Amino acid sequence: MLIKEDNDKHTFQPFFVGTIHSRTGSSGFDRGSASFGSIFTINNDPRNLFLSYSGAQDVHWSHSSIGLAISRDGFKFWKVSGNHVLEGTEDSFCCGEAMTPVVTEVGNRFYMIFSGRPSLKASRRIGIAYAEGAKDP
Repeated sequence: MLIKEDNDKHTFQPFFVGTIHSRTGSSGFDRGSASFGSIFTINNDPRNLFLSYSGAQDVHWSHSSIGLAISRDGFKFWKVSGNHVLEGTEDSFCCGEAMTPVVTEVGNRFYMIFSGRPSLKASRRIGIAYAEGAKDP
């Protein structure tokens, strides 16, 4: 978005650049779809932008998890790995779906707030996860 100043008022005007990240080809946790992205930065690594996003194995979102990609320019993103960085374990509230991540740095930890549910029939809940580094699972 662009910020426009008009008579001491700040207004936002959307500016669409294009696709910055899409699903992985025929393999990977996000081979069916990639969506719900959120960008964050790291205090000791200001040159990089980090994109946390939701990925699904199929277009019906029957199972989803969270991935991480990095960019130097904000337009081209590369996945940290071919795998997800957060997927619910079999006994967790998000074993069927983990999505809509938002990450923030607090002190030396990175906290991720996300939605999840154990199955498509269950209601979504909000969860929290943390890591000592932005690239840590």
